[in-house]
Amino acid sequence: MSPLREIIQDLATMSRRGTIADEELSRVLDCVIEGRGAYGWLDSKRARDLDLVALLELGGSARRSQALDHIEHRWGHRFTENDREMLPIAHEPRWRKACNWAFYNLSKEGLIKRPLRGVQSLTDAGKREAETRRDTWRGTSDQRACPAGHL
Repeated sequence: MSPLREIIQDLATMSRRGTIADEELSRVLDCVIEGRGAYGWLDSKRARDLDLVALLELGGSARRSQALDHIEHRWGHRFTENDREMLPIAHEPRWRKACNWAFYNLSKEGLIKRPLRGVQSLTDAGKREAETRRDTWRGTSDQRACPAGHL
């Protein structure tokens, strides 16, 4: 069964049981129709891609805050209201939290290393992956451009 079919079936079950409010159901369905995650445009896969591309565009190594600023500058026009929502516990926008988790996961995968506190550097494998991702995201700072399969 496809992931989309599973999501729709889960939503239908939740609706029948009354465990999801109509307005929340409508919001989630709108997200599915528009091709963005339930919480906004920036899902975990996009956060991972953008972290890699940002580091590559910044010369392969940068402070995390510089990489996040670069991401916001290049792709922030795509962030939805939900992406920009401030998280009460983290005291940061949802998109930044997603990118921070992506940095953590990339380090666990061996695609980035942390030579100094707060500094992220691409490994050789990370650079190869980032170059692949850069081709996908090239030109997407323009609001009219969007990589195939990433709407």
